[in-house]
Amino acid sequence: MRIAAFKAALIQRRSASPGNDLPATTSAYAMPSGRRPASLESLALTVGSLLCAIALSVRAQAETLTLDSYEVHATRLIGKFKAAVADGIGPASVSQYGSAIARRYQLVPGLVLLDEAGQVRPAGLPAGDESASRQRLVDRLQALRDSGLFEYVEPDHIMHLMLTPNDRAFVDGSLWGLWNYGQY
Repeated sequence: MRIAAFKAALIQRRSASPGNDLPATTSAYAMPSGRRPASLESLALTVGSLLCAIALSVRAQAETLTLDSYEVHATRLIGKFKAAVADGIGPASVSQYGSAIARRYQLVPGLVLLDEAGQVRPAGLPAGDESASRQRLVDRLQALRDSGLFEYVEPDHIMHLMLTPNDRAFVDGSLWGLWNYGQY
């Protein structure tokens, strides 16, 4: 109903007057039937994009915390199994330390992404309690290091794009395919 009223307001009939080359039944604002004005579409697109960006920003802030002045993921750890135990490790071996193997990387044998097992917040713990999340992460980190299964275990640090390369071929556009910071 609002769109019909808006459309009717946009399509105003002008009276024919000297110097006016438009017929009396048309208007400078007349749109083809069934098509919305471009400004309305761009406004809807802008508002939708803004809402998505805000939602993703809030979600990203909830999943990160500060550990030793570095921004890290609140539940993920990165570890590399020792070569002697890498082949025989199953999910049960890390679940006793409150972790689950979320991903195994083929490029580096034994490298795994560990996430918090279950990911259920303990009863009585507020959702935004960063100090409790930090302590849980540090406890899991220390337990996995002490297990003897890993060469190393470290937090999953959050990285941000800070600089643009100054390579001549990148700057002049020859390497146009590298202008990708996650948007494609």
